[in-house]
Amino acid sequence: MKRVFQSTAPKYLNLPGLLRKNYFLSEDGLRAGGIYVWESKAQAKHFYSPEWRSFVAGNYTASSRRSCTWRRRSWSTMRQAK
Repeated sequence: MKRVFQSTAPKYLNLPGLLRKNYFLSEDGLRAGGIYVWESKAQAKHFYSPEWRSFVAGNYTASSRRSCTWRRRSWSTMRQAK
């Protein structure tokens, strides 16, 4: 799985509006995915296009799904939460 993550990571560099992408793998190895942090909801919606959804559906299992939680927080609020 590490090779898969490393092979996909470069396409997220310099992506407009993407502040960070974290990859995760469950302890049992049955679930993996990405956690995206965007500057705005509009930029995230633009990224999650029909082409992106098609790519995910074609490259990952049928149980792959996208779930989004929109939480607006200022940088100063995030720093205080640490």
